[in-house]
Amino acid sequence: EIADGQWLRFTTALPDTGPTTSPRLLLALAVIAGMIALLTAWAVRRMTAPLGLLSDAAVRLGRNVDAPALDETGTVEMRRAAAAFNGMQDRLRRMIENRTLMLAAISHDLRTQLTLLRLRAEGGEAGEERERMLKTIADMEGMLTATLSFARDEAKSEQRKRMDVGALVSSIADDMADAGLPVVVGAIASAAVAECKPAALRRAVTNLIDNAVKYANKATVGVAMNAEAIEI
Repeated sequence: EIADGQWLRFTTALPDTGPTTSPRLLLALAVIAGMIALLTAWAVRRMTAPLGLLSDAAVRLGRNVDAPALDETGTVEMRRAAAAFNGMQDRLRRMIENRTLMLAAISHDLRTQLTLLRLRAEGGEAGEERERMLKTIADMEGMLTATLSFARDEAKSEQRKRMDVGALVSSIADDMADAGLPVVVGAIASAAVAECKPAALRRAVTNLIDNAVKYANKATVGVAMNAEAIEI
């Protein structure tokens, strides 16, 4: 609007700029997208790196409770998480140490009683019953030693041996039946030989028969063999 109240009007045409997309625009968008992707990957990696450290520490703790503690560094949250993890590891270590001390004390007391039983059995009349008593005491001592060693995590894995599984199971069932338990020996496959851990297998079978007697009032034990497995 000019001084005398009239208006000046301008009319023009927009210049022809070509298509709305061009190689230069596409290149610019690609560069921007690449930069955003790199920055996002860096940020995500930086945020998730502490989770990787915690995961690795948890794996180490599962294998060895005496594994090195986590460094309490980084962000406030990471320092708090590392401190909590280290505190948990210390509590687990103390709990295992206390359990080992308790089992060692129990083991000492039981060994004393087993020694007295062995002396009394050895002082009895020679015969089959005496030998079976001594064998039972020896088995109890072996189980006690294996249990304590397992609690201490000091024992190596029991070596596998080839043995007659049927004979082992039959002897366990006979011993329990002779002790007055309602255990019946059924069909026992002959030559059911397998490579196994004798002490561990004896402990497992004894526990199973004992549970059957305890909760079903009786147990019938047998061993069958097929082309794929030995079934107890």
